[in-house]
Amino acid sequence: MQAGRLRSNRRRYALPAHSIANKENTMPTYIALLKWTEKGISAIKGSPGRLDAGRQAFKKAGMEIKETYSTMGRYDLVCVIEAPDDETYAKAMLSLGAQGNVSTETLKAFSEDQFRKIVDSLPDDNL
Repeated sequence: MQAGRLRSNRRRYALPAHSIANKENTMPTYIALLKWTEKGISAIKGSPGRLDAGRQAFKKAGMEIKETYSTMGRYDLVCVIEAPDDETYAKAMLSLGAQGNVSTETLKAFSEDQFRKIVDSLPDDNL
């Protein structure tokens, strides 16, 4: 039943071509949850420039910030990032955190196709 729910939600809410559910995505996808530090919020006017610089630095490392959202609630920013592997991503996020403007939390994301493959690979007795 859950797979049916996922499918129906996907029909109801159109996702952009570059979304985490994109079947052509070959790099791992990460969801970065960011909170401003005191330093970061006190220098908020410089945030767009820091984001631009971050995009460039991530690109040089073989990564891409696909989406960035300013959010209300527990986190101040949410970024969807593609990286070639966990180590490359971790290095970039450690460098970002070392600048002192944000603290981060990461979720590794799996596309719907990846999710289906994972579930299909489970033994029948685990369902």
